[in-house]
Amino acid sequence: GLDVQHERMGEDGTSDWSLASGDKSLWQDVNFKDYEWDIIIYCVRDPRESIASIAYTEDINNISLSHREKWAKFKRANNRLVTAIVSLTSWNSMIMKLEPDFIFKVEDRQQNLFNFLKKRGFKVKKSENIVPTGYNSRQHSNIDSLIEECGYTLIRYKNRLNEYCDMHSYSHVF
Repeated sequence: GLDVQHERMGEDGTSDWSLASGDKSLWQDVNFKDYEWDIIIYCVRDPRESIASIAYTEDINNISLSHREKWAKFKRANNRLVTAIVSLTSWNSMIMKLEPDFIFKVEDRQQNLFNFLKKRGFKVKKSENIVPTGYNSRQHSNIDSLIEECGYTLIRYKNRLNEYCDMHSYSHVF
């Protein structure tokens, strides 16, 4: 029931991962520094989905990957699996430094988010009629295909991804 738009500013806020840089959004005319954010909610999703999405949909000329590379201060690897792991985990570190008020696991924490917002005084009404809209749901191969395609991955990258999994209560990928 809140007006929070995807990569556009709504009356109650925006859902825009690029603002975690602390700078201007890639997608809208919003600068992080121009707002005093009341609440920061960090949306995480299963790395099996996000790693495959990053690896298969963000090529070398992609503005999204370039933005994360610049602000999270990492370099692309020759292996797209490693680049996706480093991208996700580096960005995660940046967001955690913002000390989010709530971490929302998109697969199964809708009730927790609803309870959090209600406790914070938001007038939210839960409705079973609201169907989540999937954004950026481009078709691509899955994580298993990616791992097979890329071959051997150094243990430090596997460990880094598994630390992310532990932090956000996902089962290990490796």
